[in-house]
Amino acid sequence: MAIAKKPPTSPEKSQTVHCLNQQTTMARELVILLIGPTGSGKTSFVKFATGSDVDISHTTHCKDYKTKWRDKDFRIIDTPGLEDLPADNLAILKDIAQMLHSLKSPRVSGAIFFHRVTDGRFGGSARSHLEIFKQICGEEFDQQAVFLTTMWNKAAQVGRRRYEPIHEELGRKYLFLSPLYTKVLKFENDVESAKQVLAHFAGTASNKQLRLADELNTVGLSLSGMRKTTAGRTIMKGASTPLCVIL
Repeated sequence: MAIAKKPPTSPEKSQTVHCLNQQTTMARELVILLIGPTGSGKTSFVKFATGSDVDISHTTHCKDYKTKWRDKDFRIIDTPGLEDLPADNLAILKDIAQMLHSLKSPRVSGAIFFHRVTDGRFGGSARSHLEIFKQICGEEFDQQAVFLTTMWNKAAQVGRRRYEPIHEELGRKYLFLSPLYTKVLKFENDVESAKQVLAHFAGTASNKQLRLADELNTVGLSLSGMRKTTAGRTIMKGASTPLCVIL
């Protein structure tokens, strides 16, 4: 009895299958964007979340790191710390935009804003930085945004109970894209708390896209293009607005 031979796979079909497999792999990868001022703990979070031997110092350009948590693949994007000068923040926005453009993954899955709990309540630069974060994300991205308080290891040295009310108050008052969705978490400068943040994103499914990523399709990647984005306009508005302290 003759055994029927399988018909040869056409190059076009083979390429299609490869493309679909690649898209499936990319779809499984969760891309998390880290944003916050210099020294707020972004790179420390990368170290504990990924196990990478990273240099805990001033980050000058966006870098991405891969890790796996349970059955989820993560790509974590560390970014330069936001500053007080609008020109510096506009350059950082451009660096973030170029990183987003270079990614092969279809979309950003989540974004984290870092705030040192030891800084106390919001005011001045911290409030301006949070507003930039909001505009990078957009209102529709709120369910995928996390506000992360850091430096709890230092808070413990002066009495942790002093800072717990501040953490709770930030959650109630100052933040959010939406009070219904944005999550307030703690990073304790250890593996366990870093993995808890990853677990949050692993259980958060949404098809919403980061506002900045959407805007890049229209404005491009130039510095002048960055000024046209919602976040860029917020940054430039800060050039003529004096910082105020909220007590």
